[in-house]
Amino acid sequence: MPKRERILCFDFIRTVCAFYIMLYHFCVSLNPAAHSGFVKYLENPQMALAIVKVFFMLSGALLFYNNCDTGKPKNFYYKRFKSIYPMYYTAFIPCFIVKVIMENKLFYAGNPIKLLLSLFGVDGYFFVVSSPNYYQVGEWFLGVIIFIYILYPLILRLYKKSALLTLALVFCLYATAFIKKLFTVDPSINIFPCLASFFTGIIFIDNKDILLKNKFSLIISAVVIVLLLTVKLPFIPYDIIIFATAICMFIILSFIGNAVMKSKPLCKTFTALSAISYAVFLVQHKVVMAVVRLLNPSNSLFAFLGLLLCTAATVISAKSLHVITDRLLKTKLYIKLENRILSTQKQK
Repeated sequence: MPKRERILCFDFIRTVCAFYIMLYHFCVSLNPAAHSGFVKYLENPQMALAIVKVFFMLSGALLFYNNCDTGKPKNFYYKRFKSIYPMYYTAFIPCFIVKVIMENKLFYAGNPIKLLLSLFGVDGYFFVVSSPNYYQVGEWFLGVIIFIYILYPLILRLYKKSALLTLALVFCLYATAFIKKLFTVDPSINIFPCLASFFTGIIFIDNKDILLKNKFSLIISAVVIVLLLTVKLPFIPYDIIIFATAICMFIILSFIGNAVMKSKPLCKTFTALSAISYAVFLVQHKVVMAVVRLLNPSNSLFAFLGLLLCTAATVISAKSLHVITDRLLKTKLYIKLENRILSTQKQK
């Protein structure tokens, strides 16, 4: 399957998602004395949750754009494995070793079976649902995206048979997230609302000329998002408001991204940052905690300086993780293992 033309505005959106999550975690980690000025605007949980949904939409859009035909299941799942786990393990293992040394105990979080959650990369999600476990790096939504990737070939098959029926099914599942007797977790982290966001990204790609290039959709999105962020709608479930906000944000960010990426220097910058966005998600929690612990800003000015340091340290850490992982994937041992995994026939 030939490589498709790169959608540059998606590099812009991915960079915004990655670094806003870092900004948000930095702001909420500060002591109360620093919660003024720019900090009180960036620590908006509604915006942070909307950005996470934008990330799921982007994941759905990109996966569908590049894999509208998954081909052989083994090849598809291996590509997903390679895009997630080598870098995840490269980040997790050193952090786990340091934690073991600090606690002077191998199974510092109790039941060693819980290490399987870390092995599969879903420990962040289950840490939010039920802790403690051996969670060290990444975000809760990494676990959700892994589950969705597993389901993707089925979703794609259903979507190709009937887009409307698949849409109805996905949003019926979304509706179940609000039934408290079925789920005790908040809808914002429930897999079905996340799946709905992911599926919305597929719809965006299938209708990209109407939704992502038509100025009428930009105007509607701008009006709706102002209303959603300024008017209280107590009769509508909170997650639906977040979902609608994310849809509007995705469209607005697409238009902004198209404009920004026309500048060659900015295009080069955002493309480079987009390439390390997954690494940013993996390391930003550790960097944020280290910077806040080191500086402990007591006002918004020192918080701003801390934010600059945090951003620089995150970029350096993420780039280092990206380079190390890339070199590991190019070793003879890994290439040999990869060839064995992808081999379809035994040599006679």
